[in-house]
Amino acid sequence: MGLALVDSNRFGASGATSSLAVVDVPAVLEGKPALLGYLRAGGFPREMALEPDGRTLLVTDFGSQQLEAVGVTGLP
Repeated sequence: MGLALVDSNRFGASGATSSLAVVDVPAVLEGKPALLGYLRAGGFPREMALEPDGRTLLVTDFGSQQLEAVGVTGLP
């Protein structure tokens, strides 16, 4: 099962964007390459929480002042 990590571009680096990186946790624990891909995110994603049913990840986007819901059941 994957895990989403936030790349917030907090300091607004030129040409950089905010995203969620999806990684394979078992691969990380084995010291293997683990990056599965990236998901687009709003401005300055900051906090994440998985809903109790485990199917939706809620992400607060501080810079764009929004809450996004990411379906995680289709992630690798």
